[in-house]
Amino acid sequence: LLVLLGSGGHTAEMLRLLEQLKSSEHANKYAPVQYIVTAGDAMSEGKAGRFEGLSERESICARIHRVPRARRVKQPWTSTPFSTMWSLIASIRILWTVPFDAFLCNGPGTSVPLAMLIFLPKILGFSTPPIIYVESFARVKTLSLSGRLLYPIVDLFLVQWADLAKAWPKAQYHGILV
Repeated sequence: LLVLLGSGGHTAEMLRLLEQLKSSEHANKYAPVQYIVTAGDAMSEGKAGRFEGLSERESICARIHRVPRARRVKQPWTSTPFSTMWSLIASIRILWTVPFDAFLCNGPGTSVPLAMLIFLPKILGFSTPPIIYVESFARVKTLSLSGRLLYPIVDLFLVQWADLAKAWPKAQYHGILV
């Protein structure tokens, strides 16, 4: 399982989701988990390492991978294509070298280029790992920008509010997940 941790609330929600997965009958199916964090997000990196019980050296060397942010909060839209391209280039290396059975993300901007890179071979007829998107608990009435962009291409789109599932037919609602 390849998991993207965004900063702040995205990481907290994702780790709560992974805690549920860890205690489920599917725990071994997706072990070990590989993490992607944005460069400079020491807090998410540390939380992932502690969650997995990894030493700092193990975290740095093996299971936590870094990519540049696709877009910073309040970054001007004019510079976003350049930062996204840089993130894409770094993501290609990770996706090429890290084995994974599924990609799990929950909405940080960096999830968009990563998911699109995973999806691209599918357009050409190749088999790709499933992309699972979990919309943030905070999105009660509308999807996030990342959610709207990824909705057409993900294999499983989960929302945490029933009204969102009614408004978006492909979305699945299984209650509060985080």
